Amino acid sequence: MENVRQCGVALCIMLGFSILTASIGSSVVKDRVFGTKRLQHISGLGYKTYWLANFLYDMLFYLVPVGLCISVIAAFQLSAFTFRENLAATALLLILFGYATLPWMFLMSRFFSSSDIAFISYISLNFVFGLCTMLVTLLPHLLAEISKAQSLQNIYNI
Repeated sequence: MENVRQCGVALCIMLGFSILTASIGSSVVKDRVFGTKRLQHISGLGYKTYWLANFLYDMLFYLVPVGLCISVIAAFQLSAFTFRENLAATALLLILFGYATLPWMFLMSRFFSSSDIAFISYISLNFVFGLCTMLVTLLPHLLAEISKAQSLQNIYNI
């Protein structure tokens, strides 16, 4: 039962960070659609400067919820995230998620003509990728538990 609860907490965290990164990533689409990106380039801002400033601002904005999430996890001592010094690994994983997701969303921003469609697409893709990763990690453990249960059932039937 504890494992199911921990998976539920992990799914909620994953959905929350998918929504967070999607809201950050959709702002780039909004800049392009409304013409603010073009206006900045016309006024003399270089492309590298635009993308670097955008990335640094978005990462700083992203790190605030990461800090709050790690604080809540530490305060409630969720065993899946704090057992055997896992809290530092969880913090690093959340930081690296933002570091990997934001540039990917910047690249994908060209394919969207509406920030709303980009927002929903980003959430969906991030959640599906996270869910697939969780299933790949969880399935070997579940299969091992099932084989143990079947072995115990065979012993019990004797």
